[in-house]
Amino acid sequence: TSAHVIQGPDFQKADSVLIEGRDHQRYHAETVYSDVKHDLAILRIKDAKFDGFGKLPYMFKGGQADIGERVYTLGYPREDVVYGEGALSARSGFNGDTAFYQVSIPVNPGNSGGPLLDGQGNLIGVVSGRQDDAQSAAFATKSSYLVRLVDSLKNHQPAQPYHLPRANQLMGAARSQQVKRLQDFVFVVKVYE
Repeated sequence: TSAHVIQGPDFQKADSVLIEGRDHQRYHAETVYSDVKHDLAILRIKDAKFDGFGKLPYMFKGGQADIGERVYTLGYPREDVVYGEGALSARSGFNGDTAFYQVSIPVNPGNSGGPLLDGQGNLIGVVSGRQDDAQSAAFATKSSYLVRLVDSLKNHQPAQPYHLPRANQLMGAARSQQVKRLQDFVFVVKVYE
């Protein structure tokens, strides 16, 4: 998710984090690591009733995405998961920050922390936010920063298993089928003081 999503109103880390999926399944989670500069946070579900996700259907795209490439998001700006589609408009974000992409997808509160995916269902970024004075300018942290973050956790917390998906089961599937498969892996994050 995005680091700003897990902050409380006073910009401190929230005391309690709950994630909720499309079938209203709820799990308690904890923040494993937060990178404010790149607006990324890694959460771990700590509920005993959680059995794991099984094999994730997507993978992280290696390398840069191309300007003009069709991309899409899934998020929770409302009660149900919402699909948004657009294009990658720039390889840099707000004020030329190269850790972010700029995309032409309208995003709202609730999209932050959600996936940015390419046409093959590869994760290329994590939605970070939008520019207030430009309604269609949204930004996403590049997935390469998330991969580096996960790799650094492997070195600092070797007892904890961190596995990145190694195969894309969505490649070649129609967009509606990709979305159907991904919905179970997109959650709204709720924080409590």
